Amino acid sequence: MSKLYLSLTSNFCLVIDILPIRQVLILNIVLGFFLYGCTQSAEEQIQTLQKLPQNKLDSLLCVETSKNEIKLLLRAGANANCNCSYKNSSRNVVEEFLFSTNRESTPIEEFIRNQELDLVKCAVENGAKFKHIDISNYLYLDMWKYLFGKGYSYRDFSDKVCITDTVFIDFLLNKKMPIDFKFKSGKTLAHFAMRGPFKENTRTKLEQDDTTTLNFLERKGLNILETIYQPPYPITYYSLMREHRYNTLLFYLKRFPKDRDKSPLNELLAYILENTYNDETFDLIDFLIYEGVDVNSNPYNMINAVEKNHVKILHLLIKNDLKTDYSYTHSNSFIKVNMFTEAVYNCKGKLLKELIEKYPSKIDRQTLVECIKYKLNTSEYICDKSQTILFNQCLEKLKN
Repeated sequence: MSKLYLSLTSNFCLVIDILPIRQVLILNIVLGFFLYGCTQSAEEQIQTLQKLPQNKLDSLLCVETSKNEIKLLLRAGANANCNCSYKNSSRNVVEEFLFSTNRESTPIEEFIRNQELDLVKCAVENGAKFKHIDISNYLYLDMWKYLFGKGYSYRDFSDKVCITDTVFIDFLLNKKMPIDFKFKSGKTLAHFAMRGPFKENTRTKLEQDDTTTLNFLERKGLNILETIYQPPYPITYYSLMREHRYNTLLFYLKRFPKDRDKSPLNELLAYILENTYNDETFDLIDFLIYEGVDVNSNPYNMINAVEKNHVKILHLLIKNDLKTDYSYTHSNSFIKVNMFTEAVYNCKGKLLKELIEKYPSKIDRQTLVECIKYKLNTSEYICDKSQTILFNQCLEKLKN
């Protein structure tokens, strides 16, 4: 939406909004509003505005940017809950020109989005409603205090809410929100806390970092162990691990009572192998095995360990009786894979060479040779040159 500014005198300015055809205002109404507005008192301007049809008032409210004029429109009866189309702004001028889009919203939502508390107050004083407005992602404490004072509740947050700042958490707890309250997403404050904010040293020494949100919640009385252990487990695990909080999770898992049911740890092992790479979770998996996790509880554990390059972890799992072959049916075909063929399929030449040297007794030589040759001769699944060299070295080893 563009604006044409016409300077009439040094005392006032006329703004004409060039609107889409469906929203065109009668020109003399727009002109009259601004011309009279420059010479009339506030009350006289409101009286003039009140003569306009409701849809004209609402249209003006959708395009007005001056706080004073917005307040006049609200006092004249403009509906802050009307639907408007707002342009999504971008800091990149080129992006804004090429990819600019509009979002449907209401004026009062925009006031909240832009942290204009005085405009929110004015809108509410003039009949605006906000019970169906989602403030989940608008962390502005004074706005929260005002809206909660007007009847807003922690139960009104959408499933998109993610509150990690202790100031806002403390505010909600003071509003009598149970510390283990489940939001519409099924998550609790602890789940949000596991995502941050964290300091870098938290990754290694959580117990020495008393500034974390987790420690804050624990001081407030939350049973972190119960929260981590209760279903749905992936929510908790993902929350802790999405930013490499492996030592954080390990720190809390070590505090579980020894007689606790170990079955959720099987799910955790499978989740780690599927969603992390290399050997960054070695200490965590080593602890899970020490606790008695069943390394074969998920048949994909071996496949994921190879695919995600968990080299040290794979050796650790094999040492603890991981099954290195796996059979399954796919599209009416019986498929048999093992850690050697998986290394070939995933272009892990270095890993394959290491597995051949370390576990010769587990090799089905004929099958592996055929697999490597097929890989080398199939352009669709070709690996880079370094892997090709390693695969040829593996073929030489298998001949001996």
